[in-house]
Amino acid sequence: MKKNIFATTTIFFSAMFFAPRAHAACSFPASGNVNIASSCGIDAGKVDGPDTGTGTTNSAVLTASAGTITIGTNATLAAGSITITSGTIALASGAELKPKTPIFAVDSESPPDGYAATLTFYTVTATGRVRKNTLTSVTATDCNDAAFSTTNCCLAPEYC
Repeated sequence: MKKNIFATTTIFFSAMFFAPRAHAACSFPASGNVNIASSCGIDAGKVDGPDTGTGTTNSAVLTASAGTITIGTNATLAAGSITITSGTIALASGAELKPKTPIFAVDSESPPDGYAATLTFYTVTATGRVRKNTLTSVTATDCNDAAFSTTNCCLAPEYC
């Protein structure tokens, strides 16, 4: 019985102190080069990264200068190019690095208003998708993706 309690306690404390630490989400702006200087991650199943360019060209440079960029299970880090100076990149099962890959988001108004319908990003284009670098915000979603609004006002027109 004492061996079982000791083994359980040992496993519990080992898991507490030696388990992988969760990192904050990596912060990638809508457009431009990015320098990652502290540990961060891309959540499982997500696509993200820096995006600059037009069409199918992404010229954004991602530099990992410190810390670890953790790419979650089945997640994708896309960029024009990736440079590692002092940082590291850790890939979970099914994770992908996609250099020279553009990033797209759904913004289906005509013309697009710069606010994505969701904060889900893709590495392939499709009807209603625009380049991430054309978005006004990568933190606020479009409150009405069926109506063009440069202010993204979700109230009745007389209040916007």
